[in-house]
Amino acid sequence: MRYFQERALTPEQLAQASDLQATINKQRGLDLKLGLDYEPLTVHETPWHRHHLVFEGDRLVGYGSILGAYHMPELKIMVAPEHRRKGIGTQILNTMVRVCQVPGVQKILGICEAASPEGQAFLQKREVTLDFAEYRMVLDLGDLEAPVLPAGITVMQATPADAEAIAEGAQSDFGFTMNLAELRKELANEGEPHQVLKVNGRVVANLRVFHTANRAGIYAFRVHPDFRRRGLGELLMRQVLSSLQDQYQQAWLEVNSDNPAAIALYRKLGFDISVNYGYYRL
Repeated sequence: MRYFQERALTPEQLAQASDLQATINKQRGLDLKLGLDYEPLTVHETPWHRHHLVFEGDRLVGYGSILGAYHMPELKIMVAPEHRRKGIGTQILNTMVRVCQVPGVQKILGICEAASPEGQAFLQKREVTLDFAEYRMVLDLGDLEAPVLPAGITVMQATPADAEAIAEGAQSDFGFTMNLAELRKELANEGEPHQVLKVNGRVVANLRVFHTANRAGIYAFRVHPDFRRRGLGELLMRQVLSSLQDQYQQAWLEVNSDNPAAIALYRKLGFDISVNYGYYRL
């Protein structure tokens, strides 16, 4: 067995990891959260390599991914079914936990689907505790109409001038510390995925879109506390979703399972729960 740590996957490594993920998803009826089909939001340069791979000969038999923010890395592993109970999963998880034990990391989480008894049993051997749970919700895009925006309200691609408002919201709502210089550079790119809703020129709601080959992901959606319960978040979501349907057939997002207000909004927009992910403190 050969073990590799990579900051970025080669096309061949990505193809093998994606094939293994598809095989496990089909056999077990899962939707493994590995981040292979999108590039996670970078909010802090990390000292670790995100991808961990185990090969037997030229074949990938185990893979681990480090997702999440710097202060709270989220670990997910998969092992080819015929290679389980050989210590591969334990080796990957132990290595990822070790490399994440650096100053500034507040807690390390392991991700497991509620529908995966094998994954649950694997984690419980480590005497882990459930920290929180999230639902992945999906929406089949179709004939969505763009909303009519009231006077003074605009929805647009974010620009470098919006960086401070986005970073402030990420810190207050999600605990993410974003590098302003890097964020401004990102926002200057054409086709940049941050979208903002402004009231009289002020950013009061924003989100980020993950563009993938098959579906679009909605991430870091938030509304400023002073502007909540006015329908502005729904306006932003409807505008963005309607703009995505020419390119994608499906959109997805994730929401904390104990956030009934957000879940109700997403259901109103047509989203349905597809997966329940547990985040366990390692």
